[in-house]
Amino acid sequence: MDRVPVKKLYRDCMFFAKFFGKQHGNEKVYMGQVRQQFKANMHEADKDKIKEQKEAAIRLLQDNCRSFRGL
Repeated sequence: MDRVPVKKLYRDCMFFAKFFGKQHGNEKVYMGQVRQQFKANMHEADKDKIKEQKEAAIRLLQDNCRSFRGL
């Protein structure tokens, strides 16, 4: 999980925020939440904290993908 670039993770999160937001009628809210979280952590320098945050984002994306597929 450590090898996922932050920019790719951000784009993936924004894609799913837009996708799920359109389904639920609150696209701007979801995208705003993703944007806010990335902005809040953009100056983080601790590699362990960065790794934790990336792993949490990846788990969230994986969980959303599973629920979307109905697995």
